[in-house]
Amino acid sequence: VAFEDATATGDPSTVGSGDAVADCRVDNAFAGARSGERLRAQLEAASVRIRRSRFDWLGRLVALDELELLATLLHELGHAIGYSSHARGGPTVMQVAPSEVRLRARAVLRGAPLRDPTLAALYALPAGTVLRRDSLGPEAAATARVFAELAARSGWGQPLSRAGQDSAELWWRERSGERIVLRASRLGSAWPGGFALRANTAARDALRDLALPR
Repeated sequence: VAFEDATATGDPSTVGSGDAVADCRVDNAFAGARSGERLRAQLEAASVRIRRSRFDWLGRLVALDELELLATLLHELGHAIGYSSHARGGPTVMQVAPSEVRLRARAVLRGAPLRDPTLAALYALPAGTVLRRDSLGPEAAATARVFAELAARSGWGQPLSRAGQDSAELWWRERSGERIVLRASRLGSAWPGGFALRANTAARDALRDLALPR
């Protein structure tokens, strides 16, 4: 967990109070697992960044008080340990609504344990449980097959998964240290029903290098 001032971002338009990144190592990520089945998966690494101050929607720099800092930390920790989206409602720190998150944080400040049924329900599931399966379109499926073979031939090992509210990534760390990324982004319909699978520059370079005559 790292704390910083909003000015450290160098972007006055930033209005968020924090963010989190979590990577999960997934075995057989391209397997056609069905809903209810399990993949071998475990949390590999996570980081949380909390801003002591932030810019409000008028562009004014505002310091976060103790309650706001704790509310932000609880919310981002929920993301860091695996809750990739936001809850639509209910008594949980994973709501987008700041008032509900502050309510949970206020109880913790008083010394009460954090009781969050939403997170409790998530972590009652075994790691790697497949909750839903969406079929890839022909182009995305072809991309997945190509990179599954490329990863095996290049010795990249098992990929890491990084999922968010509107997109997700499968990525590998190449020997040079570059991230080889396949990014699933929405195509306009509700996520994750319709999406495209795109390779980043490092992934396209790796594919090109493999195709070049030796």
